[in-house]
Amino acid sequence: MYFIFTRRIEVRLIDHTSLIDPRVSEHLMADDRILLIEDAQAPRSFLSRTLSKIGSVVHARTLLEGSVQLATMAPKAIVIDWKLPDGTALDGIAELHDVQDDVPILVISPDLPIDRVVTIMRAGAYDVLPHPVQEDDLQLAVLRAIRAASSEVKRASEKIESPKEPSQDEDGFSVPLGTPLRVAEDKLIDATLAFCNGSIPACAQVLGISASTLYRKLDARKNAK
Repeated sequence: MYFIFTRRIEVRLIDHTSLIDPRVSEHLMADDRILLIEDAQAPRSFLSRTLSKIGSVVHARTLLEGSVQLATMAPKAIVIDWKLPDGTALDGIAELHDVQDDVPILVISPDLPIDRVVTIMRAGAYDVLPHPVQEDDLQLAVLRAIRAASSEVKRASEKIESPKEPSQDEDGFSVPLGTPLRVAEDKLIDATLAFCNGSIPACAQVLGISASTLYRKLDARKNAK
């Protein structure tokens, strides 16, 4: 299984670094923002200039600043440097997911040993890009990440708007009277997750809560076991 996983990541990296279409012409809407977390001035200027050609860029120099920015805005994507004053991108993925877990995160790393790439991807990053990164590579990778995230939200919305019809032997969700509230909530979450094919953003939308809230509930339940 490990070999299959690393091969999938290698294919993704090749896709972004070797098969880049230089004619990147797609742009975001004027009010769509990209959160850039980078502390060094020279790469921050380059990355900001590159990303500003496809969207509006908001800067942060540390993981803490990035988390604060994320809590007060709704970026379409996050680009984060591997090493920051208060931690690595690996730390950052966990912290940013605690704030909002449905924004794609792209990590820029000065070297790409396969074990680091695997670890970053397993932590929840959408992609890992080499440093220095080419303008077209970065722009296309960010646009692909945003399109992928938008497609997932669209599929989830379509599934919610057109729920499947239950079969004759399929029971609806129910819990007996007297069931403790926490147990009933866990059963409702599990049933909704199953309905949404395990998609946390879709499940959160059905339940009427934020994806980050649902993520924390699931995490708290796992830690309680």
